[in-house]
Amino acid sequence: MKKAMLTKSCLFITLLILSGCSTGKTNEAEQENQPIRLMSESELTTLDTSNMLDFPDAIVQTAAFEGLYALDEEDEVIPAVAEAMPEISEDGKTYTIQLREDASWSNDDPVTADDFEAAWKKMIDPENALEYSFLLIDTMENAEAISEGEKEVDELGVEALDDHTLEIHLNEATPYFTSLLAFPTFFPQNQNAIEEFGEDYGSSSETVVYNGPFVVENWDQSQTDWELAKNDKYWDQENVKADKIHYDVVKESSTALNLYNDGQLDVATLTGEMARQNLNHEDFEDYPTATMNYIRLNQERAGKDTPLKNEDLRKALALGVDKENLVNNVIADGSEPLHGAITKDFISHPETGEDFREDAADLMNYDKDQALSYWEKAQEELGDEITLELLVTDEGNYKKWEKAFNINGRTFLTG
Repeated sequence: MKKAMLTKSCLFITLLILSGCSTGKTNEAEQENQPIRLMSESELTTLDTSNMLDFPDAIVQTAAFEGLYALDEEDEVIPAVAEAMPEISEDGKTYTIQLREDASWSNDDPVTADDFEAAWKKMIDPENALEYSFLLIDTMENAEAISEGEKEVDELGVEALDDHTLEIHLNEATPYFTSLLAFPTFFPQNQNAIEEFGEDYGSSSETVVYNGPFVVENWDQSQTDWELAKNDKYWDQENVKADKIHYDVVKESSTALNLYNDGQLDVATLTGEMARQNLNHEDFEDYPTATMNYIRLNQERAGKDTPLKNEDLRKALALGVDKENLVNNVIADGSEPLHGAITKDFISHPETGEDFREDAADLMNYDKDQALSYWEKAQEELGDEITLELLVTDEGNYKKWEKAFNINGRTFLTG
């Protein structure tokens, strides 16, 4: 629920991987014809960029589709479908963006400003109730009123002035907005494909067309593997180095390590104990990523209030998680506890250079006594027995979260 309180355990994730170029089990000629073999820790759910749900969706969609802007190797924003950086009005609220004329879809349609306008209006339409619509609600003119059913979708602050000119109106000056345009939520959608495939759009590799460096092959929603093949219609195909990438869903670190050692994976992602056991492996690398995990507390479900409607219960949950214990003893994958919604070493104050996390200080620390106090207040309204359902993905690491919420008979304490 959009109005649910976003709270709880935010973690700074470290990506721990083994990677190598050759296992010595095939000759050089054979290796040249083989795809790059990667793993995904969970299934790909959709190729509909409006309906993105999880990491695999974001990774594959970013490879198969392209927005107005992208991030380079230094995470700097660069033009993609856009011809150049946006022209921004003096008040910072109006963006005018010219699209390159050589960008095309894999069905040979040109990528147009209408493809962006239509995709964003689909995203904000309250009838669709799409997960990442809040990115528009928080930034674009009229988006919040549209999401609440108070204005029509066509009143969203975006307009295709012509085939290659897009004008965007924001609620207020938002310096980071250009970087948001590199996120799949803001990618275009081919309107001929939408019309042709209808409700099946994005449900398989055959029910969508692509405008990014790769096209997806051999995937539908029952598959646990798929391929990315170089898109010969992509405007910058000369700079796409890989011809094919094969993905397998591998949910356990032990399985990933075995596949890597057997030459069936070129990169293996390890977590927890398996990562610790391989710290001295000659191929071992760790890469910090600005990723956080949090729990969204649903106050309403199927039209009925949940126990989480109670503010004291939400506060008990927010303050009752021992993040040090959770990170070091339960998840144990090299993550670090996070006490605010921005990770450390991610962004700095533009004038002082101070890291944002240090500058903002801790905002949500573990406090067992205070959590218990709120818990007791919640019990006065809700009774002694309060049952909550925790929904997570079935990746190996996330299965551990259940353990974190079932200690000492209290479903919200980890210490």
